[in-house]
Amino acid sequence: AKAANEGTPEFKLIQLLKTGEEKTREEMGKIWGSQDGLQIAINKGMQSKWIVCTKTTIKRIAEEVKDETASKLKTMLANKVPGDYDKKMLQDLKKRQLLSIKKIKFYKVTKGPNFQPKRQAEIADLTAEMLAKKTWEGVKFKKLNPLAKGKELSTGNFHPLFQLRDQFRSILLELGFEEMPTDFYVDSSFWNFDALFIPQQHPARDMQDTFFLSEPELCNSLNPDLKDNVKKAHEGNCYGSIGYRYNWEPEEARKNIMRTHTTPCSARMLLALSKDCLLYTSPSPRDLSTSRMPSSA
Repeated sequence: AKAANEGTPEFKLIQLLKTGEEKTREEMGKIWGSQDGLQIAINKGMQSKWIVCTKTTIKRIAEEVKDETASKLKTMLANKVPGDYDKKMLQDLKKRQLLSIKKIKFYKVTKGPNFQPKRQAEIADLTAEMLAKKTWEGVKFKKLNPLAKGKELSTGNFHPLFQLRDQFRSILLELGFEEMPTDFYVDSSFWNFDALFIPQQHPARDMQDTFFLSEPELCNSLNPDLKDNVKKAHEGNCYGSIGYRYNWEPEEARKNIMRTHTTPCSARMLLALSKDCLLYTSPSPRDLSTSRMPSSA
């Protein structure tokens, strides 16, 4: 504001000299009053081609001088928006300390569509009491947000027996055991009973102890590698055993059931390992199972 009203330092300097007049720097220093700002005034005066200088003298060469910088500062006092002016000019004035730029943040508050002179709380739930007394008519309800998270519910914890089962499973896996595939819960009676030398008239195969499937009722076929050997073992006179001495029925062995234990999985694994042992000499793997039973015998 001072430079805008009184003029810039170079304009003040040129006012101390008449056109063509020359004075020493020492004389100008005494007239100026101090050295503060004098050198800046000299530099800007030379840049504007108002004066010429030597090491000891200052001479005015301009006849008419107009302080355009002061005029710009006056304009800026009327319009204080930096974006309306050239950036290079603003940087130059700021460097000369004739201008300072400050950021001013302000907020404009206006009435919105939901403006009310008195605050009214929004109701989240429509209660039976509000319906009975009809107080809901003058109430403002919150908008329903179907994406909002509901109340977190306690989902409980693992049963202690399941925790113990997982601990045993981890220990056995660390000892080098491999987990058998037990994810098939429907099996044939052949694998569930017959291959394990359980006779076809055993009480565990009754309807009250085993869940039989009605669709599909029978499996497609029996294992051809074991069928004849299982038949011989049940009927007797095989492997040094007298067996159960009855006529073993393949149709009974083909009935599908809900697997009652995991031993059929072990029997399948033993068959697979026996075939591998005929082809390879590497040690047989150790297998484990922690499967849940779909039904129990």
